[in-house]
Amino acid sequence: MEKSINAGGKVLLAGSLLALITACGGGGSDNIIDLPGLVVTGAGGEPAESIFNPWLVSVRTFRQESDTPSIGDARVATLQYDDSQTLQQHIDFYGDRELESCEITPVDDGGGGTSDSSNIPYIDGGNAVVINAPNGTWYTINQVSTGIYEVDNELPDSIPAGATISIPGGGVFPSVSAIPLSEPSAPIRILPAPGPVSIDSVYRWQAAAGAGESIRLSFLEYDSAGNFIDFRIGCNAIDDGEFELPADVINAIATNTNTLVARYTRVKRSLDLVAGVVVFSRISVAE
Repeated sequence: MEKSINAGGKVLLAGSLLALITACGGGGSDNIIDLPGLVVTGAGGEPAESIFNPWLVSVRTFRQESDTPSIGDARVATLQYDDSQTLQQHIDFYGDRELESCEITPVDDGGGGTSDSSNIPYIDGGNAVVINAPNGTWYTINQVSTGIYEVDNELPDSIPAGATISIPGGGVFPSVSAIPLSEPSAPIRILPAPGPVSIDSVYRWQAAAGAGESIRLSFLEYDSAGNFIDFRIGCNAIDDGEFELPADVINAIATNTNTLVARYTRVKRSLDLVAGVVVFSRISVAE
């Protein structure tokens, strides 16, 4: 889900991220900045804090290699912030992501609850967005609510090489003809063997370490009848081929009475300036 970004938000890492960007010589096609799990391009050498832009396109896709072709998800959102929004604020927000860390989802107490998206500045970007392959239209995603274009288990295959997304533009949001879109390679598991994990399991895969790429190690929970319950544990790891679970995760595995199964997903996250808008993309491919 998108989160609102404001002038005062996500400032804890601003100094360190800005220092890193300055040391790398700015951004842009001539200066690609590879932060932990995020690659930043398109600033053309200008300081990110001096680039003002209210427009944001968020692109998120997911597919599972073992289920391809036939299953893939996509979500595109068009948003408008105020005119004081800078590229640096987006870098601070999306760059605030710790690798080599895990989170454990508490067991649901049955209380439910909903998330409030009323503060997210979605804006109409047109009736549909289109994923184009080099030889023409590949897939059209219709607008399901203002500024949100989404399909679930409907993308027909892996995203074609050389694909782009076009935004037609609404009454206010600008038209963007070609946002580059590329998938990372699917992760290849070494360990553990497929099936339930234990506290003694070892986690290894074939490293890739492309710009902006990381590994999401998810632990899916199933009951005794084989019914999916939840994504109980999730870890964000550097794509170096190996991850050691922290003590709290090992304890969570030891005390869980259901079956936990590990899944590797390679995630490519990027932030770019394309044709006058800021584009954040999170492209995920699971094994």
